[in-house]
Amino acid sequence: MSSLEMNNQHEFSPLEAAKRTFARWWIIVFFTVLGGIGGWIYHCLRPPVYEAQAVMVISMDFSQRELTQYEEDYAFGTAGALIISTAVRDQVVAKVNAGGIQINLEQFVSESSIEGRQSVWEMRVRNADPNIAAALVNTWAEIAYQTLAQALEHAIKAEQLQVQVSGWQTCLPTYVTPKPKPNQTSPYSFVWNKNCELYSFEEIENAIAKLSAELATEESQSQGLISILKIALTETATVPDKPIIYDRGNLVFAGAVVGFVIALWIASLKRK
Repeated sequence: MSSLEMNNQHEFSPLEAAKRTFARWWIIVFFTVLGGIGGWIYHCLRPPVYEAQAVMVISMDFSQRELTQYEEDYAFGTAGALIISTAVRDQVVAKVNAGGIQINLEQFVSESSIEGRQSVWEMRVRNADPNIAAALVNTWAEIAYQTLAQALEHAIKAEQLQVQVSGWQTCLPTYVTPKPKPNQTSPYSFVWNKNCELYSFEEIENAIAKLSAELATEESQSQGLISILKIALTETATVPDKPIIYDRGNLVFAGAVVGFVIALWIASLKRK
């Protein structure tokens, strides 16, 4: 036999391989189904996981102020970031640990999640113990609500101080009346102090300096929230009575894919 004929015999033919593979289709079906069943069995053997959920509503009172879409998104994003902040989660871990539930920050972060749907924020915690899942998410919701409420109080105080600072600034000879944006009322258009002639220039500067220092403190403690936010904890978690279907579909699909790949390899082998 010539060397050319031997090379032709050993040359790989994709068409021939495909025909040989699909001619043994039952192997592909068998191993694909077997792999899917294996993924389902693996899911059943895993310990059950329970999910508890609390719901918080964060809205805005647009009668007080108009916002651009960017400002609105930024305000909602700031509130959401505060809910999942490390400071809030640290408080949750400390409180539940003091109550007898032993969990660390890393575990809490891995078991918790949050999803924002417009003004509705759904807070979820998954745990093998349904009582722990409910306790964790309720503690999280409580501390997050308190944190937001306190920050909102500072945001309202900051806006009130800004009005006062603006009022005193109208007494300065260098003051220039700010122009509001088109179709938008300036939140600081109100002039608090109309009797500038009753105060000396030094008294005016001292008042502005004092109020500005207070304003900086309040703005820092507001943590980026704005005064027109409205916060409500509308739903607390009950102890879940049924485990969730945790990644069952993904595990079945992954098993089927593995079985399919193995089947292709076996079916493509040449028979001796």
